Amino acid sequence: MLMGYISCFGKILFLSCLLSSCREQEPSVTFVFTGDLMPDRGIRTAIGQKGMEPLFRNLPYDLHGVDYTVANLECAVCDSGIQKVNKRFAFRANPDWLPDFGKHGINIVSVANNHSGDCGESGLLQTLAYVRRADMYAVGANANPEWVGAPLVISRGKIRIALFSSSLLKADSRYMCHVPVAALIKRIHTYKEGHPGTVILLLLHWGVEGKSKPESGQVQDAHNLIDAGVDVLLGTHPHVVQPVEHYKNGLIFYSLGNFIFDNNRPPEDRGLMVRLAIGQGHVVAMDTVSFHVFSGYGR
Repeated sequence: MLMGYISCFGKILFLSCLLSSCREQEPSVTFVFTGDLMPDRGIRTAIGQKGMEPLFRNLPYDLHGVDYTVANLECAVCDSGIQKVNKRFAFRANPDWLPDFGKHGINIVSVANNHSGDCGESGLLQTLAYVRRADMYAVGANANPEWVGAPLVISRGKIRIALFSSSLLKADSRYMCHVPVAALIKRIHTYKEGHPGTVILLLLHWGVEGKSKPESGQVQDAHNLIDAGVDVLLGTHPHVVQPVEHYKNGLIFYSLGNFIFDNNRPPEDRGLMVRLAIGQGHVVAMDTVSFHVFSGYGR
């Protein structure tokens, strides 16, 4: 049974502690985290017919109202001349769309997942290049293999935040972070010891597609990662929303579900958005809202 279970349907509010009026004015860096963004298939059709605006029209949060909006980019973003790999589902987005995603508030994308390599390593490297060109940040992959597992570090005054991203699914790329949990635990523990006071956020691509709850092994892995120093763990891949857990001083979102994805069948048509305010060394406040995923014209 999940400890500290928090219902994730409808809007909920969780405060890391009781906030006084003084605490509410504490300086913070704000985030919105979303699930899987897959601008291909039906979404490609919808963009072609009606443009980008409908994708962001009915979102529960104003993405321009926070400092950073993070999405899991579930595809390659590369030129059409690069051939897709031979697999059942292989996704590619138009590079011209990335600046539009940025204009609508998305400025960080995780590329540590089982679809970023859908056009091979050449496609992944182009994805990273196009993300940079759109003035966005990519986490979970790097053109320099020595920096693949390095976090994105965000600093403001005395606030320090390290955003890690990794995939636990099979990935045959030296440019993508896909280390086992044991190695990830060691990496985060070492980083936390070397950077005390830094709030650590972990984007983890894991789990089983379509499952409404995490596997028992995932729960133990999540607890071990919190014990190692992760403050907030946010999962993707199952394409459905899974429970939220408050474990010790950490928060675990086992799966955020979909964000923009061409599947209008329940429960894949629901997603979870998480809004965080992070102060010096801790999460100041968090709230979440469940919403209907924009799915274009379905599948």
